[in-house]
Amino acid sequence: MFDIMVANISGARLVILKVGIRILQRIPATGGTMGVPKRVKIQSKLSVHRHQEWKRFDRSNDQSWTRLRDPIVMNKNDSPFRFSLLLENFCDVDIASRSEVRFCLETDNGPAESESIWLKQ
Repeated sequence: MFDIMVANISGARLVILKVGIRILQRIPATGGTMGVPKRVKIQSKLSVHRHQEWKRFDRSNDQSWTRLRDPIVMNKNDSPFRFSLLLENFCDVDIASRSEVRFCLETDNGPAESESIWLKQ
């Protein structure tokens, strides 16, 4: 689960239509998975599903999107919009890995992406 904040720094009205995740690369990590899974209290029903084939290490540049029920309209001086995003089916219990991902937005003015982050399993 990720806590995401979006700010409109363009100065013009911005409409967010979809949120997503893009996986840039996935590589094996040393060692195995540690710990036991625990239920996470979901704060939002907004989620992006990670497809099963993304768990292969030769995958790159794949995207998955969730369309918002109601588009988010952000005007020039609006406060940042904050939401929780759940990545479904991300963990692979058989193999430890690291994944480089970017969070994505589809707006009425085109796509926008976060900087890359590494998720360790």
